Amino acid sequence: MEKKVDALFKYTIMLIMINIILSGCQMKVSDNGEKEVAVEVIEVKKKSISKNVALNTYLQPKENAIILAKTPGLNVTNIRVNIGDAVTKGDFLFELDKSMIRTQIEQSKQAYDLARKNYEEQKSRYEEANETNSLQAVEAMYRNKAIGGLQIPFIPQQDKESILAVAINQVEQARMAYSAALSQLKEMEYYSPISGYVSQININENQPVLGTQAAMVITNIENLKASVNIPKSLFESLKEGQMVMVDVDDTKFNGRISNLSPIPDLSSNLYLLEIEIPNKDKKSWVGAFSNILIELDKKDSVTVIPKSAVLEDSKGKYVFVEQNNRVYRRKVDIGIDDGGDVEVVNGLNEGEKIVTKGQQFVKDRGAVIIVRGEENENL
Repeated sequence: MEKKVDALFKYTIMLIMINIILSGCQMKVSDNGEKEVAVEVIEVKKKSISKNVALNTYLQPKENAIILAKTPGLNVTNIRVNIGDAVTKGDFLFELDKSMIRTQIEQSKQAYDLARKNYEEQKSRYEEANETNSLQAVEAMYRNKAIGGLQIPFIPQQDKESILAVAINQVEQARMAYSAALSQLKEMEYYSPISGYVSQININENQPVLGTQAAMVITNIENLKASVNIPKSLFESLKEGQMVMVDVDDTKFNGRISNLSPIPDLSSNLYLLEIEIPNKDKKSWVGAFSNILIELDKKDSVTVIPKSAVLEDSKGKYVFVEQNNRVYRRKVDIGIDDGGDVEVVNGLNEGEKIVTKGQQFVKDRGAVIIVRGEENENL
């Protein structure tokens, strides 16, 4: 029984509320017999208004450094970091087995030393041959094959220079081979190319490194990015460097348009928009869902009214202006539309009162009774 009484009471209250709501549009008859329509009005004021577009996407790190092994197949001998470790540019990460490279270095150094020794010998012989006072005298002695009673074969000057040039070339080739071997030794050691955090490790000590995947990935989260594809109509309204508002878990911060691709994707015909977002506090927002609000247009100190107050027919857009309990149709030109309010470019003046509730039931020069104003007080 008590449940039935409670349900009846709630039903009665609901009927009363509906009746109150409908009373805002009911008509009353004035003393002269003219019907008066109950309406709500507000005073026209100037304020700021902006047109925005909202985009949704996931945040990603702006910079990822993928580290690949240059010599796959070698064993990993030392790993210095773990996943999640903070690193700075130049920090040591890991190294590969150097034994094979060290053997190559030793062999190339021996070849280099031998080439240098041969060069020094050829150079000494060349200089000794040039110490004679006269080239003709030397040639004569070689022709007679008699120098100090010894039989010495004659070697022309041009041939001696060629032998020295060959020795010089051999030294240079050996030096380059030795230098290349030393460089390969350095390539066994891997250092972080950027500052950030170790986000992936795909190698293990005493196991060969593969060349098909990244050995490590270093992620810099000091700057994040949001990437989204947009239509041409929006692309033409934006510019690089433009500031945007980013909302992540009710935390708002500024971002900047860092890239607008001028070439659309061939399959979707959409343009790539990239937004850079500072993350100096290094919060773990990588992969977080974000709402991005981009301001397309903004005006300050302009006439702004609720969009719901504007009516439209074949003659255009209009509102009803209230003066002395009578309303007058007024044509208006609309500018910025933010979805809730609109800018009135022409047709209204600051301080005038317009109908915001009940305007569908009034007519030009019709009588009205104001039941509620913008201050939510009965008049």
